[in-house]
Amino acid sequence: MALVGGCSLAAEISDAGRIDASPVRVYGVVDRVVQVRGGSDIRVSYQVDGQRFATEDLPLGHGAGLTDPAVGTAVCLEAAAEHPETVRLCGQKYPAAATT
Repeated sequence: MALVGGCSLAAEISDAGRIDASPVRVYGVVDRVVQVRGGSDIRVSYQVDGQRFATEDLPLGHGAGLTDPAVGTAVCLEAAAEHPETVRLCGQKYPAAATT
């Protein structure tokens, strides 16, 4: 289990480095909310340079100021210019464990 946590932390640090190197601010839209055990599965779609992307792993709960995101909710995102599939909420810093 520690190996999985370590790999996840390494991925977060890598993603943060990509975004921090050349952030691009975009706005996404919540386009799917599915209630699952333990919370919600939320997909946010966004565009960078005309290309469409979607992510399903953004923490859109209380820490993001979105207590109950619904379909159509606008979300501020920072994407990595060179890797626009790498995205985080505006103002979010990685690794997440260091900010709590």
